[in-house]
Amino acid sequence: MLETINKLLAAPVVERYRKLLLLSAASLLLLHLSAFVLPFVFPHALWIKHLDDFSANLLGVTEALVIVVILGAAIRALSDADKRWRSEAYRFIENGLRDWFASGSPAESQLRVEEVVSQTYTDLKVKGAEQLIDLADQTAVHRYCSEIHFEFTFYPTKLVYGIHFESPSREINETMLDKIRKVLALDDESGFAIDHQVPKKPAWLFFIRTVAISGDFERDLPQIMTHARHFVELVGHSYTFVYNRPMAEQFRELIASDRLPSPK
Repeated sequence: MLETINKLLAAPVVERYRKLLLLSAASLLLLHLSAFVLPFVFPHALWIKHLDDFSANLLGVTEALVIVVILGAAIRALSDADKRWRSEAYRFIENGLRDWFASGSPAESQLRVEEVVSQTYTDLKVKGAEQLIDLADQTAVHRYCSEIHFEFTFYPTKLVYGIHFESPSREINETMLDKIRKVLALDDESGFAIDHQVPKKPAWLFFIRTVAISGDFERDLPQIMTHARHFVELVGHSYTFVYNRPMAEQFRELIASDRLPSPK
């Protein structure tokens, strides 16, 4: 909700005229202050009545402008704080992954985190490293590393992290989920489950863990960082089990037998 309001308040028209809105609100407040103070200075002046009427007529406009200015400032402050906590969690995850890759095999230690990690305002995604999979069909490898990936996502009152299966084929996603879940031994007691609540593209499967938070990121920070560490451990401990030649071959066989066209 806060993010939606923030987007509205940061819309090009509002953003473009922000200073004008501030100046207008300040001018109207000055007008109302003058209408309150000047009758004491000029009690018998005829124009005081007109000033008072003008002030009363503009009272509703002033209230609306002040609300927009205050709400905009408050939402931007909350949004900035929200981004800071997210950035801190993201940096923690990236540093943890960088340390993990550096301590891995010679091939893994040459892999830069920037090649497999991408982030937006709400998501941090870790995809497969194509160069670590020795398979001739590079199209299949590219699809596999992109369509099946780890993801850590913030929502206002929850964290969600796990493995996303985003092939356009439901059958492929179900088969790969079953295979990876068995390899990683993620049973019902692991805390990970298929997401049935949030609508996604019909074929997609999200095998995730959901953690409730209060929405106060400063208070939630210890819990957020704990699960950020769990996400790093999930990726670090399972990366080579998910992204390897046998898994990629299984995926290639599935897409070869699938009737859906390859995504562009």
